Amino acid sequence: MLKNNLNDTPKEAFSLKIEKAFYETISFFMLLLLLIVGIGLLFIYLKNKSTKAKHKKLEEQIVARTKLIEKQKQDLLKINTELDDKNQEIIQQKEKLLSLHNNLKNQDFEVDKFKTFVLSQFQQPLSIILKMAHEIKNNQEPKTEILQQSGKIIDLISEWNYLDHIKELGEVRLTSVKLLPILKEIANSVKEKLKQNSANFNAQIDKSINWVEVDLLRLKLLLKYIFNDIVKYSEASSLLDVAIVLQENTLQFTVTSNSTVLQGNVKNILNYSPYYKAFLVLIKDLNGTCNLNNADYFSFNFSLPVIVMQNNTKAVETISWKHLDIKEKLPVNKNKILVFTAASNFNISNQLLQNTDNYLLFEDVVTNLSSALKQLQIDVLVFYQIGFTKEIAYFLQKYKEIPKKDRVPLVYISEEINYALQETSLEFGIDVVIQLPASKTFISNKITSLINRSTGRGQNKFQQEIFKILTEENDLQSSNEKLLKRSLEIIKEELSNPSFNVEKLISILEISRIKCYRLFKEQLGQSPSDVITSLRLQKAEYLLKNKKFNISEIGFECGYSDSKYFGRTFKKHFGVSPKTYKEQKI
Repeated sequence: MLKNNLNDTPKEAFSLKIEKAFYETISFFMLLLLLIVGIGLLFIYLKNKSTKAKHKKLEEQIVARTKLIEKQKQDLLKINTELDDKNQEIIQQKEKLLSLHNNLKNQDFEVDKFKTFVLSQFQQPLSIILKMAHEIKNNQEPKTEILQQSGKIIDLISEWNYLDHIKELGEVRLTSVKLLPILKEIANSVKEKLKQNSANFNAQIDKSINWVEVDLLRLKLLLKYIFNDIVKYSEASSLLDVAIVLQENTLQFTVTSNSTVLQGNVKNILNYSPYYKAFLVLIKDLNGTCNLNNADYFSFNFSLPVIVMQNNTKAVETISWKHLDIKEKLPVNKNKILVFTAASNFNISNQLLQNTDNYLLFEDVVTNLSSALKQLQIDVLVFYQIGFTKEIAYFLQKYKEIPKKDRVPLVYISEEINYALQETSLEFGIDVVIQLPASKTFISNKITSLINRSTGRGQNKFQQEIFKILTEENDLQSSNEKLLKRSLEIIKEELSNPSFNVEKLISILEISRIKCYRLFKEQLGQSPSDVITSLRLQKAEYLLKNKKFNISEIGFECGYSDSKYFGRTFKKHFGVSPKTYKEQKI
């Protein structure tokens, strides 16, 4: 609007029309919508493109993985096919081994059946024959012949039984021994047996063989067994040649014979002879080797490793009671066993009999036996591989005149299987005859059982000592005596408690283990655990004799929660199981 002056009417000079802002218009919103839609479509496009790329890559990975799996599958199928082929080979080999095993098993089964048949069918009739032969009074010649022939048959039958125990000789124990005299002794024994067949014998023994370390028991049995079959099949006028040499700590034996009977029976010896089977067990124990040569004549080689002792090496010597003032040195808490045998057998008998419970004394002069039995507190007298000479026979006859309660048990151990030996031993008053091979445990149990059954020795003395301590009232008792008395009273009260042991006793007494052990050893000659075990077994023995409880109840009453452990402990102490002991006392 314009005015010329103040009084003029304003006139319109121009007009200005102001429209809406663009962002307020529909076009702006349309463009914005289109932009948003475009961006959204672009995002969707890009996302789809990325998804397709990932999908494609995943498909490629799947295809690659599938190819890899297919390849691995093919490899596994190939390996599986190879394993199937190998498995077939193993199955075929297994079938061959089973077939071979069954053949050997059937062969052994047939041998066992034969053994069972012989033992069951022949022993009783032979016993009857022997009994009837003893009743023949008028004609002595046929009686003697019947006894001899029957004895031979029984010896042959007994071989099957005794030689089965060859595996029970225990661990190999090396002994220092001068071997040459022993080999000569065995050679002379073979020579004497061959004389009975009117066969010839030649032995060449290396004189350089001297002191060696070897399991002497196994060596002697091995040589006895192998020569037993060889001698048996050596006919008259045949020659048996034996050569023994020592080379590089190895004893080498070469045995040859021109006996056609021996050569013809080689297969029977290898397959059926119990002596040969025992020989194989022994040679394996001694890490030896053997070989039967294929020749027109009998030729057999075997070798045994030994430890050769140097000349300056001191050999282990066996202590003989007569060489020492031993009466005061005899241990109180061990079985005193007097062994009568040849000096050359001291080491073998020591190997068989020695353990922590035994104290061995050796004698080889028969005139010294009576003196030893009178002067020393002997628990058992063992005769090892001795002949019943007139001196031995006289000693045994005089010994039988002593009242039985004053006699010690007598045991005879023989390296040979001989029926006549059992009858002879019975006539001379031998309590037990043991024929080798027999396990060391078996021999120990037999001797322990004899000692326990002998009249009131050892164990009764121990019981009397405990009774004296428990009942004696004396103000002048030393502190150790009073402590021991209290200990025994505690043990007596706790005998039926399975958890009671030396540790509990020490805890109650509030003393050290060393003091407790020394107290029992000095006063009773036994350790605390031995006293507890001994008293428990004494109680078990009493209950087995006088009560009607079963074995488990008796074991529990004596502090054994495990009846099997109770049975093993009782058998180790008394030589028989609780059941057998109870049946014997009924």
